[in-house]
Amino acid sequence: MKKNNMYYIKKCAPYFMKVKWHLVFFILFSILISASYTFLPAFGGYALEEVINNNLNKGMLICIMLLIISIVASLLEVSLNRLYITIQNKVCTNIRKDLISSFLDIKTKYINNKSSGMFLSRINNDPLLVFNAFNSVRAALTDILSNYL
Repeated sequence: MKKNNMYYIKKCAPYFMKVKWHLVFFILFSILISASYTFLPAFGGYALEEVINNNLNKGMLICIMLLIISIVASLLEVSLNRLYITIQNKVCTNIRKDLISSFLDIKTKYINNKSSGMFLSRINNDPLLVFNAFNSVRAALTDILSNYL
């Protein structure tokens, strides 16, 4: 019988709860980046309007603010990528540690019937499968923020 997705979410939740502050900053950075990239064109249009209306000082001030916002958004994007890698490494390491400790508790009768390659591939691939699921949730969140903000 195939187990539903909530079962797997409940099984993986403790691993993500260990890095919950990283996840909070990850979501916060995603929102800030999406908001900045959403409003930059509008501010650019406002700066262009001020320049056309011969209000060069105000237009220049808005352009400087746009430049600062763009630099901050780029730095946030770099931080977001580093944070993503940090979360991935911590979650995968914790899952691998638990997998290895659970393999040490397996009875030898079961181990004799399986190849060692299967155990090694499980240790290597299972954490990545969990994190790929997280990546799809992250991509959906980014799409939602980009399209509706």
